[in-house]
Amino acid sequence: MRGTCHFLCRSAACVGLIALAGLLHAEAADTPAVERAPAPRLMGAPAPTELTPLSRESYLLPPKDIADAVLASRGEIVALTNLSPDGRKFLVVKRDALPPVERLGCPCVHLAEMAFDPVACRSRDLWVNSAEAFELFFPVENRTVPVKAPAGARVASPAWSPDGSKLAFLALFSDATHICVADTETGACRQITKTPVLATLVTTLQWTLDGTRLQTVLLPDGGKRPVPQPGVADSPKVRVARDGKDPSRTYRYLLESPYQMRLLEHLLTGQVALVRVADGSVANVGDPAMVRSVSAAPGEGAFRVSTVKKPFSYYAPFQRFGALEAVWDGRGQSLVTLSDRNLREGEPQPAAPAPTAPTAPTAPKGGLTKGAGGKGGVPVTDPTQPMAPNPTQPVPTNPMNPDDPTPVAPEPFDPDAKRDLNWRPDGKGMSFLQLEPTGKDDKKDEAKKDVKKDDTKTARKDRVMQWLPPFGKDDAKMVYESPNRITAAQYSADGKWLFVSQTVDSARQITAVDLADPKKSYLVSRGGTGFGAPKKGDAPPKKNEPAEGEQPPGFRGGATFGVGLLSKPVAGGSAVRVSGAGEVYLSGTERGRGAGEASQPRPYIDAINITTGKKTRVFESKSDLPETVDAVDGDDITRVFTTRQNTKVVPNCFMTEPATGKVTKLTNNVDRAPWFHELKTERFRVTRVDGFKFWVKVTLPPKAEGKLPALFWIYPREYTDQADYDQKAGRGGAAAAGPGRFTGPTPRHVAILTLAGYAVVEPDVPIVGPAGKMNDNYVSDLRNGLWAAIDECDKRGLIDRDRLACGGHSYGAFSTANALTHTPFFKAGIAGDGCYNRTLTSMTFQSERRQLWDARETYLEMSPLLRANQINGALLMYHGMEDANVGTHPMNSEALFAALDGLGKPAALYMYPYEGHGPISRETNLDLWARWIAWLDTYVKNPKKK
Repeated sequence: MRGTCHFLCRSAACVGLIALAGLLHAEAADTPAVERAPAPRLMGAPAPTELTPLSRESYLLPPKDIADAVLASRGEIVALTNLSPDGRKFLVVKRDALPPVERLGCPCVHLAEMAFDPVACRSRDLWVNSAEAFELFFPVENRTVPVKAPAGARVASPAWSPDGSKLAFLALFSDATHICVADTETGACRQITKTPVLATLVTTLQWTLDGTRLQTVLLPDGGKRPVPQPGVADSPKVRVARDGKDPSRTYRYLLESPYQMRLLEHLLTGQVALVRVADGSVANVGDPAMVRSVSAAPGEGAFRVSTVKKPFSYYAPFQRFGALEAVWDGRGQSLVTLSDRNLREGEPQPAAPAPTAPTAPTAPKGGLTKGAGGKGGVPVTDPTQPMAPNPTQPVPTNPMNPDDPTPVAPEPFDPDAKRDLNWRPDGKGMSFLQLEPTGKDDKKDEAKKDVKKDDTKTARKDRVMQWLPPFGKDDAKMVYESPNRITAAQYSADGKWLFVSQTVDSARQITAVDLADPKKSYLVSRGGTGFGAPKKGDAPPKKNEPAEGEQPPGFRGGATFGVGLLSKPVAGGSAVRVSGAGEVYLSGTERGRGAGEASQPRPYIDAINITTGKKTRVFESKSDLPETVDAVDGDDITRVFTTRQNTKVVPNCFMTEPATGKVTKLTNNVDRAPWFHELKTERFRVTRVDGFKFWVKVTLPPKAEGKLPALFWIYPREYTDQADYDQKAGRGGAAAAGPGRFTGPTPRHVAILTLAGYAVVEPDVPIVGPAGKMNDNYVSDLRNGLWAAIDECDKRGLIDRDRLACGGHSYGAFSTANALTHTPFFKAGIAGDGCYNRTLTSMTFQSERRQLWDARETYLEMSPLLRANQINGALLMYHGMEDANVGTHPMNSEALFAALDGLGKPAALYMYPYEGHGPISRETNLDLWARWIAWLDTYVKNPKKK
C-alpha cells in the first residue's frame, strides 16, 4: 500500500474502495474513521487556559452573528435564466449554501492534476458541486413543479429535450452515475440507464434532434471491467533527466508510477453511446476509448470526438497530454482527423506583454479549431440555455491575478486553416471559415513584395464553406464569399439563411445570405467601430462608461458570441432565431440623456425584417434599476424575461409582455446580508516615500467610533511604473467594485470581520520595477506600501496603529508572512494556503519569470521560512490538505509552523481535510472564522502586556 499513499488522498481505505467497488456497502464497516486535522501547538503568551478554543480538535462555530453572515453570503437567490425551448418554464436549481465536509470526503484519487471518484467513476467536482434538487417554474401559470429525482441521488448536468417536454439529467449516487429523464409537466422521473455513466471527462448530455435518444459516455463492458490493482511494488521509482532544458512548475499531483498510469487509463476509458429514452436500449458508437469530448451531428449520422493520446507523462499535467480530434461515423470509424496534438512536456511560453493589433480574422487560431457550436469550444450564450452567474458574487475588476495560470502565447496563425468549425444546425454536414486558396502566381508575387501571408490587405477573399460527409478533401464547397474578413457565421435552424459578421470600413456589419440564391444578401445591421454606432448629435461616452451598442458585455440574454443576433440551442449547437414574419432580433443598450439614473444604459430588442430592413422595437427597459435581458420565449417573441438589480438592490426577475407592456415580478429574492450594504467604505490614494501613489480601501462598521483595531488584507501585484499601475488598477484601485450588479459577501469576505468590531483595510500593494525584475524591489515596496497605508489611515483616525494584523490568501498569505518578517507593524497575521520557501518554486513563480539561479538573492529574500527567526507577531496559518495549486504545497505551512514552534514564537496551524486551494465546505468556513476571531481578539484587540 505504501506506494499508493502519496496519490490516494483518503488514506489506505480509498485503495480498498477502488479494488472492491462492487463490495462497497459490505466493506463500509471496515473503513477507518476520517483522519483528524493535526492539533495546533501554540507557543508563547498568553496562558494556555486562554487558548483552549484555538487548540480544540473539532470543528468550531464562530459567534452567531458571524456564522449567520457566513451562511447568508451563499443564501438562495433564485435566478430565472434557463428557459425551456418551448418558452413555458424555467429550470431552478436548488443548492445548499455550502457543501458539507461529508460530501468533500467522497473517495478521491488525484492523477495528473485531475481529481476523480474512483468508485463512482466520475469527476470529483461533479459530485461536490452537484445540486440537491431541480424545480420547474411556469411563469405564466405561476406554478412550480418539483422534479422527482430518485431517492438518495444528487443531480447535475440538466438538458432540455428539443421540444421542452422532457428534462434529462445525471443522477449522482454514492457509487454510480445514471441518466434520468423527467416529464416537465408532472415532474415524474425515471432512470433510463442500466450501465452507469462514465462522468470523468464528459459530464454533459446531448439530445438527438428528434428528442428520442441521448448521447453520453458509458462505462465499457456493461460496467464490469476489472479495476487495476496496485499490488506489491515491482520496481523503484525511476526518473532520468530528459534531453535539453525542461523547466517545470511545482505540480503536486503528477503521475507517479505505472500503476497510476493504468488507473488513469481505466478512469478515462468509456463507451460513446446513444441511449433511447423510451426503453433505455443502447446503441454503441465505435469501441471504448479515452474520450475527452463528444458532439453528435444533428441527425446522429456523425460524431465529433476528441480522445486522449498516449503516452502519458510523469512531468506534465493532464491538460498537456496529447489529443486526437476526429469525425466518426455511426459505427465509430474515423472519417477525418481534425487535429492531432502530441504530448507537450515543456512549459508553455508566456504570452508577449503587449499584444499587437490583429491582422487576421478574430477567430480561434492555429489550424482546425472548435467553433462556437462544438463541445469544448467557445460557448454561444443563449436566452434558453445561459450559464447564470452567482448574483451575490462581486464582479472582478482587476484582470491581473497572480493566482491565475500564466498567459501563454497563442499558436502562430495559419491563414490557410479552417476556422470556426462546427455542425450545421440543419444536419447538412459542417460549416467553417477559410480564406480562398492562394495560387502559385500569387505566392510568387507575395514573395517578391514581401507581403505577410496573414496581411488583411492581400487580395484573398474570405469564405463560408460547407463540408459534407464523408468529409474528404473534395467534399467541401463554398457557400458564401466576401472580400472582407468574416469574424463569425451562423445559420437559421432550417439552414435557409446564413448570417455573417464582418468589419467593413472599420464598422461592424451583419449580413444575411439567402442560401437558395447565395448571390442575394441583405444588410441586417451596420454599426460603428464597436457593435453599434452613436446617434447623430450624441456626445461620445465618457471614460470608463460603457458605450451603447449591440450586445454589450453585460447582456446575458442573446448570443454574445457568433454573429451577434439572438440565437437558440439546436442539437448541441446554436441557430439564429428567425420569426414567422422573417425577422431576426438584435439586442443592445441605449444610454439615456441626463444625469444619474436617467443616464443609465437601458437594454432593448429590435426585430429587423431580413429582406426589407424594417426595424421594429420589440422591447425597451423602463426600469429605474439597471436591467439585463435573460431570455425570450420563442422565435415570435411575446414575452421578455429580465433581471433588475444594482450594487445594493438584490436581483429579481421580471416578465414583460411587449404587446401590452404588462410587467410581472417573478421572484421575491431578499438581501440576506443587509448589514453588508450598511458598512462605511472609504477609498483614497496614498503616497509612498518614493513618491509612488496607490489606492487604499477601508471598510468600517456602520457605527464605528474612534480608532479601531484593523486587519490589513493584502495581495501584491507587479507593475513597471506609475503609468502601468494607473492603467491596470484603474480608478479606486484593484478593490473597487463594478457598477450595476448586486454585490454581497462571500463566505470568507474579510468585511465580515467588521461584525466583530474591526476595521478592514485593503491596500493595493504595488511591486514596481523594470519588466522582469519587479521582485528585486519586493521587500522594500511591500514595507513602504504598508507603512504609507498605515500612516494615512492613522492620520484619518480610522485605525489604531498599535492594534494591527495582516492577512491574505495564497500569494497574499506568502506576503503576510513576509510582512511579519520584514516590518514591525503587526501584532498578528492570518495566512492561508501560502508558499513560504521560494527555493521550492525554483523554476519561476507567479509573475517572476527568472529562475532561482538567475535571481538567487531575490528568491532568498522573499522566503519567510529562511528568516523565521525575524517574524514578529503571532501567525495563524491554515491550509487545505489537498491543495493542488501550483507552488503552494501544504508542506510549506508545515515547515514554517515547525520552525516557529521550534523558535518559541506564537503560531498555530490548521490543516483542513479534503480542502483544496481555498476552503469550500460549511464546516471548514465556520471553523476558520471561529479561530480567526479568537486569534485576533487574543493577540490584536485585547493583547496582553508583556
